[in-house]
Amino acid sequence: MSIVNDLVFPGDTLKDWEVRKRYIKHKLKEIIGIPPTKVVSLSPEVIEEIPCTGYKRVKITYFVEKEDKCYAYLLVPNKVQKPSPAILCLHGTCREGKEQCLGWRTPNRAYAVELARRGYVVLCPDCIAFGERVLPGSSVGDSTSFYKKYPEWSIWGKMLWDNQRAIDFLSTLDFVNPHKIGVIGHSLGGEATLWVSAFDKRVSVAVASGLDVKASAVYVFLKDYKFVYAPKFEKYFSERRKPPFENHELMSLIAPRPFLAIVGNFDPLVPQNEYFSIMIHKLAQVYKLYNKENNLTYLVHGNGHNTDALTRLYAYSWIDFFLKGKEPEGFSANYFE
Repeated sequence: MSIVNDLVFPGDTLKDWEVRKRYIKHKLKEIIGIPPTKVVSLSPEVIEEIPCTGYKRVKITYFVEKEDKCYAYLLVPNKVQKPSPAILCLHGTCREGKEQCLGWRTPNRAYAVELARRGYVVLCPDCIAFGERVLPGSSVGDSTSFYKKYPEWSIWGKMLWDNQRAIDFLSTLDFVNPHKIGVIGHSLGGEATLWVSAFDKRVSVAVASGLDVKASAVYVFLKDYKFVYAPKFEKYFSERRKPPFENHELMSLIAPRPFLAIVGNFDPLVPQNEYFSIMIHKLAQVYKLYNKENNLTYLVHGNGHNTDALTRLYAYSWIDFFLKGKEPEGFSANYFE
């Protein structure tokens, strides 16, 4: 039996896929749970503004729930083109949270800064349990107190909810084009990118790196952090049952919108990543049904669980192409010029 199940079968039509897509979405919703909360006023506040080279960095807060305030950095280019495309930038598993996207401790994760200097408005929020959102009485990445408050919900569901509120915030800015919002994330941020892109059609393009083939592999790794994605998902392990979904099924909900998946060979944190190309092939069949094969891109590099400069440059050029309609510099479609 293949480690990656088929998404599309011989003779399938787009109508057949839409039926299967609804079933996949239903399975995922059962696992993450229904949000036990309502959308509240964002009530954003500015904490500080710092002028930087090429952009302004604004530290802000906004409410994602009635008693849950999210801390984030908003990066605004000095010469912002109104209305500007915007990027939601999601950090990985780290103590510093949103600061990782600024590259302060990890220069090769400075997506927010590099994208702002390319003219994008960028929002990088803290994920629940990280950065300035470590839960009261808990250590970094500990979701225990979250489940005491919301036993029927999930961290997967919470991350999705919070990131949708982040898109709500971006959409309120008069200098942001709400129809050109992208999401980029690595590792934990890559997983969060999949969820918000799959469930929120306001996401125009998605870039996710450091991903696992199997959602179960992500679960096992983050369990060491006490960061439990979903108790209902955990139940399948305790009962030694096959997980109800894998990551390529989650990715399939992004189609036919542009999606770039980035994987590093020999990534010590991503077991079985040699199967990733098979997974992308299965996913490509979905894009083919929409006649949008070119909207799916798969990039492999040799830097393990990392994002080197060339990989990031490719990702930014890819985003430029789909959000700005901009060809890479020096490129011409007419090779005889």
